[in-house]
Amino acid sequence: MGLGLGLPLVISSLTAMLAPNFVVLVVARSLFGFGIGRFRAISVGLGARLVLQEHVGRTTSLIFAGVSLGMLIGGPAGALIGDLAGVPRLASARAVRCGAAGTVGFVAFAAIVPAVHAMPK
Repeated sequence: MGLGLGLPLVISSLTAMLAPNFVVLVVARSLFGFGIGRFRAISVGLGARLVLQEHVGRTTSLIFAGVSLGMLIGGPAGALIGDLAGVPRLASARAVRCGAAGTVGFVAFAAIVPAVHAMPK
């Protein structure tokens, strides 16, 4: 389930970077909003199930802070790293960086975060 939450975010970012016009960009950013809304709604419950009861508040705040900082810093940091590495500012180069970062994130998520199964009713 967790990897499925991140998929709309990666797809929307790639689509936004390759958008040929404003309409496609708006649709891509709307998909991003949908994906981040799903992630935020579900992450509270997942955070509570991954840690001991006394750490739930801290875990939830770290999840929200990480998502917010990632959205705020991720784009400019990616552009800076690309500029420092000499990567030209082409849409395709940014899309490759975004796809690579998304892939690394998916692999890290799958390797680090334990599986959380549905609670019995």
